Amino acid sequence: MSEHDQSLIAHEAAYLRAALLVGLVHEGDVSAWAQGRLAHLDASTRSAMQLTDLLMSEEALSPMREALRPLEGSVAPARLSAVLLAGIAVDDALVSRSVADRLRVLGLLRREFVLAPEIVAAINSFIERAMLAEAQVRGSRAPDATELQSWLRAVAPTTYFRFEFASGDEGAAFVAAVSRTLARVRTIRSAESASGAAWVAEDGGRLVVMLAEGSWRLTVREFAPLPIVSRIPSLSLPAHAVLALDERTAEPLGLESAAALLPH
Repeated sequence: MSEHDQSLIAHEAAYLRAALLVGLVHEGDVSAWAQGRLAHLDASTRSAMQLTDLLMSEEALSPMREALRPLEGSVAPARLSAVLLAGIAVDDALVSRSVADRLRVLGLLRREFVLAPEIVAAINSFIERAMLAEAQVRGSRAPDATELQSWLRAVAPTTYFRFEFASGDEGAAFVAAVSRTLARVRTIRSAESASGAAWVAEDGGRLVVMLAEGSWRLTVREFAPLPIVSRIPSLSLPAHAVLALDERTAEPLGLESAAALLPH
C-alpha cells in the first residue's frame, strides 16, 4: 500500500473514531467504510489486516473505537479538531437535530478535543445560556439553531468532500449531474445564487471528484444517502486536482464535456 493510501486511511479512521465519540456517525457507518477501503487493498498489508479486525469487532461504540485506533496513525490533534469541527458544521445537511442535541455534541467536542480558547469560550457561552434559559432566569435567551449554525460556519475551516469512481464514465456522469443541479438551483434562486465548485483528480489510483461545501449540500439532497467516504470532510484537495465547476458555472455540462475534464 502506498504512503498516500496510508495517509488517507489514517485521516478517515481518525475522523470516524472522533465522530463516533461525539455522535456524528453510527457504528454501521464505520463497518461500511472498512468494507469499502478493504476492497482496494492487498489482503496481506497491515492496514488490510487491521480493517479485517475492525469488521470482526462488535458494532458498538467502545469496540469500534478501539479497532479504529491502530488505523488512525499520528494525525495531529489540531488537524483532527479542525476536521471534526467541519463535520459538526455540515451535520445539519445530514441529520435533523434539536438545539439541545447540537449543544451536547459541542459539549463533547469541548471536553474531549484540543480547541482554540475562543472556540471553547463560545461553546461554554452557548451551553450556559441554554441552562439559564431552561431555568427561566430573567433576561436569559437560549441560542437557537440559526445562531449555532451561523457560528459554526464562521469558525469551521474550508472543507471538501470526496467521491470515488471505478470508471471515467461514472465520474463524468456524476460531474454532469452535479452541474445540472447547480444550474437548476441558480436559476430558481436568482437573487441568492447557490455557490458550489467541483474538482477532478486521479488520487491513489482512483478517479476522484472533490466537491466544495455548497455543491456537496446540493448533492446530499439530490443523491442521498451518500457513501460514508463522501461524508468525511477533507481539509485539502488532492495534488494536481483540476477545477471542473466553479462559482460562475451557469450552464450544465453534457457527458462529453464532463468526460473531457477527467484525468487521462
